[in-house]
Amino acid sequence: MRKLLQISILISSVFSASAEVTLYSKTVNYDPAKNTVIAEGDVVVYQELENNMVRELYAEKVLYNKNTKQIELIGSALIKEPTGEIITSNRVKLDADLQKAIAKTLEIILKDTSKIRAKNGDKNGNVFTLNNATYSPCKEINCSMPLWDLQAEEVIYDKDAKKFVYKNVKMRVKGFPVMFTPYFSHPSPEIKRKTGFLTPFYRTESDKGLFIGFPFFVDVASDKNLKMTPYLSTHKRAMLSAEYMQKFYYGDFGLTASFLTKKDKKKALAVDKKTRWHIDTQFQTKHFDNQRITLKIDRSSDLTYKALYPVDSMHRADMYLERKHNDTKIEYERFGDRYYFVTDSHIYQTRDRWTAPKIMPHIKYLSYKNDILGGQFAFQNDTVSLERDKANNSYFGDHYFRTSNKCSWNRSINFAPVLLEVDTGIRLDLIHASEAEKSSYSNKNPRSVKGQLYPVAENKVTATMPMVTRICNQSVIWGPKLTFSSVETSNSRVNIEHNEDSIFNSFGDLSIYRFNRFGGFDSIENGERVVLGVEGSVYNANRRSMNAFVGRSQSIGKRQKHKLDGKNSSVGRLVLRPWDNVSFRSRFVGLPGVEKVQLFESGVNARIGKIYGGIGYLYDKTISNVHEKGLSQVGVTVGAKLTEHWNLSASQVFNLKRSNGKRNLTRGLNASYIDECLDVRIGLFRANFNDKDIKPRTGFMLVITFKNLGNFVRQGVGYNFNSPIGRVA
Repeated sequence: MRKLLQISILISSVFSASAEVTLYSKTVNYDPAKNTVIAEGDVVVYQELENNMVRELYAEKVLYNKNTKQIELIGSALIKEPTGEIITSNRVKLDADLQKAIAKTLEIILKDTSKIRAKNGDKNGNVFTLNNATYSPCKEINCSMPLWDLQAEEVIYDKDAKKFVYKNVKMRVKGFPVMFTPYFSHPSPEIKRKTGFLTPFYRTESDKGLFIGFPFFVDVASDKNLKMTPYLSTHKRAMLSAEYMQKFYYGDFGLTASFLTKKDKKKALAVDKKTRWHIDTQFQTKHFDNQRITLKIDRSSDLTYKALYPVDSMHRADMYLERKHNDTKIEYERFGDRYYFVTDSHIYQTRDRWTAPKIMPHIKYLSYKNDILGGQFAFQNDTVSLERDKANNSYFGDHYFRTSNKCSWNRSINFAPVLLEVDTGIRLDLIHASEAEKSSYSNKNPRSVKGQLYPVAENKVTATMPMVTRICNQSVIWGPKLTFSSVETSNSRVNIEHNEDSIFNSFGDLSIYRFNRFGGFDSIENGERVVLGVEGSVYNANRRSMNAFVGRSQSIGKRQKHKLDGKNSSVGRLVLRPWDNVSFRSRFVGLPGVEKVQLFESGVNARIGKIYGGIGYLYDKTISNVHEKGLSQVGVTVGAKLTEHWNLSASQVFNLKRSNGKRNLTRGLNASYIDECLDVRIGLFRANFNDKDIKPRTGFMLVITFKNLGNFVRQGVGYNFNSPIGRVA
């Protein structure tokens, strides 16, 4: 009874009546001479706060002096703050409400396991003031020095402001000082975003010199932010990039933009004698029940600018299969239980004006339910407008306008085990093209079409036989597919060609089933076609799998034979994973050794222990049917995970065709160290690619990211390292 009374006296005396407190200890005594209550032996105190939060105190001994109103924790003292921090010390003095504290030789462990150590310090509310302190997020192995830390004369940690402020601070690597500053601050680990400078960006290349960027992040509000990056350049060219993102309830908006001042040197390229710039922005609505609007603006002063300079953190330009256009578009979608409707308009920007079509608009309507003669109804319209440059024109009209309207009907009929699909439609093309002057590009006569209407009939019947079987305890899904299609139109319509297809439509693996194999808004065929394909997949419980497709598209009519180069061909694809650490991928358009190949791509990746590597081959004639002679390249990557944190890799791309560069197209060496508190990447590369103002160059990259000191966004030449080999889209 005496012990319970003493505990009651301690609780009521030490803590405010509003705080519910529980104390556990082996013994509790009262010293009337010193007016002190003493609890000894594994003392534990729980203080319940608002919102079901609890503060916990642990110590070998707890003293409460009723005269000074002070609580003292002695021996292995530990305080668990309700917000997650843990404070440890051999001796801590607190006031009665535990809001003020003084400690010597203390350590604070934050919620992300970052540590602060100090010779002494005090706590006033939610503000810690620490003297002779160090901070580090790094793990310590065998009591060794952390990989890096900050050592300061004074550290102020404000939990409410979620900020660290340092005075006379040194950055140390394994205890060795590498940098000093009289003042430094950074957000606490729980902060995901805060206004301030981020890690500077460093990039140097032989043809453009040194660029150093100083990103500044602005936390405008919880739903919007801005990052602006001014650059310093050894070529004395000012550059500025900006990124802005905002979330609305009804949509998302994003914008990246940049500009680079002109180069005044007399020997500068023409493109550098003007200010270079780019703007990429997109707005898309959401949270509407049945409709969506997308607006995208994608323009630049020239199409190589974004490949050469660090214009924004999200941009990843491929140096070799470079995108040949920018696409500005607006799109409206509407959908319901019975239909889907979409209309969009495109304004393309290309290197040469005569290859840049305008699609205004493109409309598609599709009914979902089989309610029209037991089938689905669809309507499609697209309007193409082209302005051509006489200087580069061959035999195309200088001014070209075409609007096309198509109505089609589709129905699936089940004749088990065969599924029959019928697709029939009529298309009307209205074309107006002015006469072009004959040029050296072609010996064909120029053509002029004045508002003529051309009917096009498109019919297709497809039979499939899907099957599921089991072979050697493996699931096999496969089935043949046979398609007969017919496109009937006049020769005068088919002979009007405009070649913009290659600008914005790429070849898909299974496009042999389309009416027009190499699609595009203006592609047209004439005659009958038979397509046969087989697709199969194999899966088992050991994560081994195979997916294969092979097909053949063949025109059987006598019309348009002179225009079927590459359109009558075989198509194949194989994706194989025989083991967890080996994968193989391949595809082709045109059977090698039998017919003209448009595309062949193959690659294998493997990992054995800590060693990994890949080799791939690519031949691509489909990237642009207007200018390019095709690509033929071999890529090799090898690497090793040397330790838990160290990784080393090397890559090489060989150009088998001497267009746009030398045989050794690019090579790179990359080393990285990554752990829980530090990310270091070092890269060196040499590129011999030569196209427009992209010249052969050597570059060096150094990226150092310190956890919690401001994020670093990897930019620029990063795409030269560790790109996938033999990747099949």
